[in-house]
Amino acid sequence: MNNDKIRYLVDQAAELFGLPVRAYRKNEQVAFGAFVPLEADPFTLYEDKLWTGSGSMDWIVTPNYYYAVIRSGDVSFAIGPVAERRSPGRHCALEEAKALNLEEDRTDLLIHQLDALVRMTIFQLAAFLCLMNFTLNGEMLTISDLKLWALNPQDFGFAPDKTDYRDSEKLFQKSFLETKLPREMLLQRLVEGGRFNKLDHYLTMSPGGFANANFFSDPMENARASFDFAVNQAQAWAANAGVNEARARLLGNYYRKTMKTLDTPETVAALRKEMFVDFSRKIGNKEDFFRYRKTVIDAIDYINRHIGEPLDTQTISAQLFVSRSRLSTVFKQDTGQNLSDYIHQQKIEAAKHMLISETRNLASIASSLGYKSQSHFTNVFKKYAGLTPSEYRKRNYQVE
Repeated sequence: MNNDKIRYLVDQAAELFGLPVRAYRKNEQVAFGAFVPLEADPFTLYEDKLWTGSGSMDWIVTPNYYYAVIRSGDVSFAIGPVAERRSPGRHCALEEAKALNLEEDRTDLLIHQLDALVRMTIFQLAAFLCLMNFTLNGEMLTISDLKLWALNPQDFGFAPDKTDYRDSEKLFQKSFLETKLPREMLLQRLVEGGRFNKLDHYLTMSPGGFANANFFSDPMENARASFDFAVNQAQAWAANAGVNEARARLLGNYYRKTMKTLDTPETVAALRKEMFVDFSRKIGNKEDFFRYRKTVIDAIDYINRHIGEPLDTQTISAQLFVSRSRLSTVFKQDTGQNLSDYIHQQKIEAAKHMLISETRNLASIASSLGYKSQSHFTNVFKKYAGLTPSEYRKRNYQVE
């Protein structure tokens, strides 16, 4: 690529994205473009770190800004400084200006210029870098392919005694805990994309990575409100992914029903994670759940709404105005299991939540799930869970 083409690319990228962009050929600068002109270039504070890399892309994370380098042949493109939307702005600019040891009047000017730069979330910056790299090198990379250098690793939750190079996706996760909009963007992309393994990993690494309600003085009321909001999100994202809205709503109603059996914010938060991952898994695997016939959907919905009552195939078929044999046949065809097994499995799953989150005795739990006796409940529980209710409670939660 000749220098004229390099200058054109630098100018267009700087104007389009509002970021300072530089081009170097063999470490000699041949182009510079900036939406906002800079009195001095903060990139000089960190360029030695970035020039040590060898891959297509590297970026450095300082306490205030991001900087990045994209390499193509003997030309390197340097981008930054880029401020996060959550950054304190002027304070960051002041620290960077002071590090350049400028005179007072030039420091004030640079502070104003840095404060006026276009801000991006880390997700947006990563997308920009991947797009630039694709244009230059034809590589279809993602954020997980980027490596970063954390100038102060402890500022980003990294222990300082560990290696300086980090998988950028970990910082990506960290940043999404700090601001509501990007966090929801990440959750939405992972749910809609059916990327349930990445979603499960993210939510395990970042258990606080949810939008939480803070409307009530009671933590449990806030947990319930947050859960209800999360279910609405999951249903909407599933619909965006092409899932029938009625089927998405059915799955959401199942989790709302389950949530009502819980009595601590911690168990509600755990169920919220399970709910998001389940939606994402069903989308990713294109599970048959989202293609069930209406009769099957109605049967599952009825079971969810009447989980605390005695249930059998005859009762449900009568409520749905279909024959018992017809309901049993289509349910087995669509789900791969018998309706009676499904009923007991749903009751036992509800019982598990009660056993680990409540102190009620077994007779009370059995009655609340429509079982006529504790002994019948115990036999059914052992058949589907592999151990008795008492053993399950003892193994999973020590009731005081």
